[in-house]
Amino acid sequence: MKRILEIEIMSDINQCLAYSKGDFSDSNGKFIDYITGSVSKPSNVLDIGTGPGDVAIELSNIYPASEFLAIDGSAAMIEIAKSKMSNHKFNNIQFVECNLYDLELKNKFDLVLSKDTLHHIVAPISFINKIISLCSKGSRVLIMDLIRPKTVLECKKIVDEFNLDPILKKDFMHSLYAGFEINEVSELLTSFSLKFNTIRIGVRHFLCDITI
Repeated sequence: MKRILEIEIMSDINQCLAYSKGDFSDSNGKFIDYITGSVSKPSNVLDIGTGPGDVAIELSNIYPASEFLAIDGSAAMIEIAKSKMSNHKFNNIQFVECNLYDLELKNKFDLVLSKDTLHHIVAPISFINKIISLCSKGSRVLIMDLIRPKTVLECKKIVDEFNLDPILKKDFMHSLYAGFEINEVSELLTSFSLKFNTIRIGVRHFLCDITI
């Protein structure tokens, strides 16, 4: 099955609320476990496509001395993420409505995170180029995203395994259509001559660990 593009920004409020109420604890937990098991003390962390902010908030508690910038192009998602900050222990995270390509900062990041964002990206080469421009030498970039099934029928079977809100069910199906095969991601990164390792993590995700 060829990749079918999904909208880049989730802007509909009902769609954002449905997503924020979804249970992503398993994949979020696997991502966080990998990060904490392989990254010691990052200074400046960028979370791209933070969505409702769950991963960024959890990590900012784990790394209280680190500064986090969590961005999303959806104003609704950023408002949802900010609403979760009442229980946050530390003042080390900013949630900003921002398109990645508009981000221009003097300070570079030594850790860049992207979970379930790549499948929204229309131009992945431009996406990786922009990330590289925001990193200092030796920075780590960790990208976790959905593996695209081989057929539409397989996508449907995966979605039907879960008791999902109708909006979330539709979004999940479209996200699977827009995912990547592991070899496609490896070919993409090879074109940049970057040091990287791509692994399967869980049943439906891959994780790319990149050194700039």
